[in-house]
Amino acid sequence: MILSEGKIKWILSTLMVVTLPVLYFAFLMGGWLSLISIAAMGLDNAIFGMISIAHLLVYGPIFYFLCRVLARRLASMPERARTIIFVGLCGFHS
Repeated sequence: MILSEGKIKWILSTLMVVTLPVLYFAFLMGGWLSLISIAAMGLDNAIFGMISIAHLLVYGPIFYFLCRVLARRLASMPERARTIIFVGLCGFHS
């Protein structure tokens, strides 16, 4: 399996958006939801939609740049170590 920096970045960022709970939302609304769940719930209510947009604008770039840093770090490793760590990170997210 050949994992390039771009593949690693986009797979990890997609997994983060789908599975990683947003901590601020947990304290604000009292629930452990992922970013995609918050966006889907924001389609029903206008006030909640504003909160959802704010979460997308703040956490979306944070998740992307975190994944970019991780992808660069992993791309500099040997193929076997890169694959093992990548699969471990994917398992951690899901």
